[in-house]
Amino acid sequence: MIMSATDDKRISLNWSDNSIDILIDDGSHKATDQLLSWCYFWPKMKAGGIYVIEDVTAPNMVYFKSHGFLVLDRRHLKDQQDDILAIKVK
Repeated sequence: MIMSATDDKRISLNWSDNSIDILIDDGSHKATDQLLSWCYFWPKMKAGGIYVIEDVTAPNMVYFKSHGFLVLDRRHLKDQQDDILAIKVK
C-alpha cells in the first residue's frame, strides 16, 4: 500500500499491532517524517520484522545508530549524500 507514513489515522485503520513483516520507508527525506513513520509503524511490526529507512541523511545517522539501527552508508557508490540505509529488526 502506498500512502503518507505520517497519516496516523489511516495507519491505525489499516494495520493492527504486530501485523507487519517488513516495512521500507522510501518517502520523505525529512528526518521528522522518518521519525514519525518509525513511531507509528514500529509497534505494528511483528517480532522478527524488518524495518528499513532509505535516504537517511548524514546528520541523522547518529540518531538512528543510538536507537539500535544498523546504519549502512552507501554514499560512496553513487556520490549521493542521502544514500544511507537504517535497518532494525524487532
